[in-house]
Amino acid sequence: MSPSIQNRLFKKHNLNAVYIPIQTGDLRTVVSSIKVTENFMGANITIPYKEAIIPLLDEISEDARFCGAVNTIYKNAGRLCGANSDIDGFKEALKYDLGFDIKNGDAAILGTGGAARAVIAAIGNLAKSITIISRNRSSAKTLIEQFSGRVAAQFYVKSWDDELNVDLIINATPIGLNGELLPINFGKSALFDLVYSKNNTPIVALFKKCGNNAIDGKQMLNRQAEISFAIWQ
Repeated sequence: MSPSIQNRLFKKHNLNAVYIPIQTGDLRTVVSSIKVTENFMGANITIPYKEAIIPLLDEISEDARFCGAVNTIYKNAGRLCGANSDIDGFKEALKYDLGFDIKNGDAAILGTGGAARAVIAAIGNLAKSITIISRNRSSAKTLIEQFSGRVAAQFYVKSWDDELNVDLIINATPIGLNGELLPINFGKSALFDLVYSKNNTPIVALFKKCGNNAIDGKQMLNRQAEISFAIWQ
């Protein structure tokens, strides 16, 4: 979906540019090639490279440094720089598309990767508490250590089969891409599924069937794409 969004923006603004997907098994080689490509405008970085790319960049923004993940790169005076448009993209989609206010509420985040970090950076000073749900408790504790004392929310760790009573659940894992459902009791929680598909993801469909407020990641994708596009201008 990202190529169609960005290419539509290029056309709208009469830019002679094209956005194409690049598959890579060697991130260092790709970054080295980008640095010497004169007509390179920018790129988005996806899982699993949002953290791995950081040491290969010349400079990163404060937001990217704070959450420890980069999803947008661009050139500035010959230097390859990194930023994170996921943070504001999530904030805007949460407010305007899900219509949800997490201020003083309780949130749960499924996953511990770069997307989860961006979500914590977005809501860490709004939510009363954030529960990290992960199959790997060590990764969850490492994530909490990164943000403890840097945001106002209280952190907790739970496993997939623990009882969960929160206002908002954020799925920051690939669960749902292959039709899996969340192995948790979600009660009346709202859902922000960062996974997206052409139609509702199976998880979003289940939440809506139960009468819960839910969206997938398409709105966030569109909003962060516009933020990335603005960075490249």
